[in-house]
Amino acid sequence: VEVSTPTSEPLPSLSDGVPSAATSPITTSQAVAPVATNAIAAATGTPADSAAGYWEKAQAAIKAGRWQEALAALEAVRQLDANYRTVERNEQLLNVYVSLAAEKDNEDDLEQALQYYDKALTLRPDDMDVMRERDLITRYLDVLTYYEADWSRSIDLLEALYLDEPQYRDVESRLQEAHTAYGDELAL
Repeated sequence: VEVSTPTSEPLPSLSDGVPSAATSPITTSQAVAPVATNAIAAATGTPADSAAGYWEKAQAAIKAGRWQEALAALEAVRQLDANYRTVERNEQLLNVYVSLAAEKDNEDDLEQALQYYDKALTLRPDDMDVMRERDLITRYLDVLTYYEADWSRSIDLLEALYLDEPQYRDVESRLQEAHTAYGDELAL
């Protein structure tokens, strides 16, 4: 489809007086139609760029497990209308943050996981599960800071972590390795 700018010249027409689609100029706004926006508006009866439209996008993304997309849509809802479904939105934001944190934790991106847990805690500061996960990551990062640099400190941190959560990551094997390395260091 060729895109041209509108002119003041008369359009060619067929014998019945209707302009031919093949010869009519198409403006840029006609050529690039917001198909996704129109589809959401048609399906939900709401404009896609409204808080309700972004809410619908967020619901679809959450249902599909597309956490980044859900987060962007929920943040757009908050920016467009801070009072739109506030309780539900905050609950869903909390769940999205926790899901993103778990995703980043599984990818070994612990610093990013901490940031998402921190955002979750701004919405529900007394959430014991979120606080626990955040604490485990923080303590594990402390272990990584001292690991191989200070075996005594590493062992202390690993033992405390092991007592709380023996199956957390590779705490058990790191603890064994730290004991061995520290023993070798003392034997020198």
